[in-house]
Amino acid sequence: MEVRKLKKQLATLLLTFIFCFTTVIPGFAADSAVPMADKIGAMEKMLYGTEQSGSLLQRMDSLEDDVYGTITSDAIINRVDNMYCLLYTSPSPRD
Repeated sequence: MEVRKLKKQLATLLLTFIFCFTTVIPGFAADSAVPMADKIGAMEKMLYGTEQSGSLLQRMDSLEDDVYGTITSDAIINRVDNMYCLLYTSPSPRD
C-alpha cells in the first residue's frame, strides 16, 4: 500500500513539473527572441515614426522620458522589456 501511494505522489509531482515546464518556460523565452536593439527600434517607430540615432542607453532614456515623464534607474534590459511589454500588450484605441 505504501509503495502504491509513493508511486502516485511521484507521478503527480512529475506531471506537475512537466505541466509547469511546458507552459511557463516558453513564455520567458518568447521575449528574449527579439534583440534589445530591435525592441528599441520598434518602440521608436511606434512613437516617433522612425528609429532614432544615438546609443541604446540614450535612446531608451528618451523613450522613457517621453512615455513616463521620467527616466528610471533599472538595468537597461529590464527597462526595455517593461516598456516593450507595455506598448505591445496594451489595447489600441481601435480595440
